[in-house]
Amino acid sequence: MLRAIILTLLLSFNFRLSAMSLFKYSCIFKLSMNDCITCYEGLNYTSNFNNCSSVIIVQEVYKDQLDEIREVKLAGKPYFPISASDSIYHSLKGYSTSSFHLFNKGEQIFSCALKTMPLHLDEIKRLLYNKSDSISLERRLPNNFRWSCGSETIFMYDQNFYNITAIPINSPGESYKIKNGDQLSLRNYQLHLDSAETIRVNKMMSALKLPLRGRIEDFYNNGDTCYFIIQNNYPVDTLLPGRTTKDTLIMSIFSLIKMHQNKVLEISPVKNPYHNFNYSFIQYSFFVHNGVSYFSMSNNNPNSKESKFLSAWNTQQKALRFNRFLKFELPEIHHSQHLGYNFATFEYHYPYVMNKIGCEIYNIETETTRQLPLNYKLSNFADISHYKVTLNYVVADFTFTNDTLKIITREFEKFHLYTIRLSDNKLLRVQPLLPEYERIDLAGEPKFFDNQTVCYILKKNATIYFKTYP
Repeated sequence: MLRAIILTLLLSFNFRLSAMSLFKYSCIFKLSMNDCITCYEGLNYTSNFNNCSSVIIVQEVYKDQLDEIREVKLAGKPYFPISASDSIYHSLKGYSTSSFHLFNKGEQIFSCALKTMPLHLDEIKRLLYNKSDSISLERRLPNNFRWSCGSETIFMYDQNFYNITAIPINSPGESYKIKNGDQLSLRNYQLHLDSAETIRVNKMMSALKLPLRGRIEDFYNNGDTCYFIIQNNYPVDTLLPGRTTKDTLIMSIFSLIKMHQNKVLEISPVKNPYHNFNYSFIQYSFFVHNGVSYFSMSNNNPNSKESKFLSAWNTQQKALRFNRFLKFELPEIHHSQHLGYNFATFEYHYPYVMNKIGCEIYNIETETTRQLPLNYKLSNFADISHYKVTLNYVVADFTFTNDTLKIITREFEKFHLYTIRLSDNKLLRVQPLLPEYERIDLAGEPKFFDNQTVCYILKKNATIYFKTYP
């Protein structure tokens, strides 16, 4: 009976029928009006349930106060539709406070008190996305790409053509491409140059037969929100030392774009990105947290002994401006093997940062670094004269929850999963990842989907696989 009531209710709200047939899931948030706002904590995580049909249920005595409930109890936030139904409200049993209920084809498969829902997000996501199944990406993979996985979206950055493809996990046919097109390029120029200078640049670029359209240099995703850096070039006539006539130099301007579901939310110009020409950005390394942008930067002075490379940029007057370098330093191997800033890239999950070839983890909040018990080795650099360095150790990804840190590493041609207890830095176990027949067909690096699930892509069938490692 409950199953029929739920299906009828969801259909009556004209929910996305294509999503219902695809995902088969529905979520009900049962709200008790006697609860305080703490008991509604789970509603702050509703972005995890955009892929299923959902509704908020209250008792019928409040049927004429639904707007007030949204404005007062829910602080006006754009949550799911609200309905008053005693039959459904009283059928959702087991909790004396507000609760969350997840259904698959009308059958309840999970429930919890709404205030404790944040503790169960990993379990809920595994149920929602049915991670025992693989998912075909329905496309030819780029030859050279980096990728990352949000709760609902896979992002692929094509390093040859400087664009990003966003692929919904459960509807890969609805993917879209993110490019630094004409509108974004024009906006980038306008944020850095005045109108007259923008017109002058446009004419000079045409005269020099240089494209006005720039490219995407890097990306980072926070869940299903994508951040990326766009770069555009512009010519500047400059009198260089020792010259009697001006030379035309090609300079670059950068902006940071925040995008969600193919909609641009913010554009922030990066002011003085070269930090008075003393530093340069290192590709593939930046992240954003609480309005602060963190970039990996290299010192342009070849004689510098400086090891700091992680910089913090704050928003001031609607632009990103350099604030300071953090205390996170390059691993010693960079100095002993004369790597300089090569491979000075990192993996990040706030508040922790790990260098790709280091065994240190840095805590942004405490500004402390600790050595981790990893099997840290590097190859010799016999091929360095051919501009090719082969590493036999790389940090592919990491995640953490409470007191447990999990790290995926590549050691020679094999991948391992390390589990470390943070409180005493003790190595709890090391597990092999992926059989050989899958490793040889691997596209990119394995990534964590959540704290217990590893996802990876195989080239031959362009399919993403999910495996659980408790």
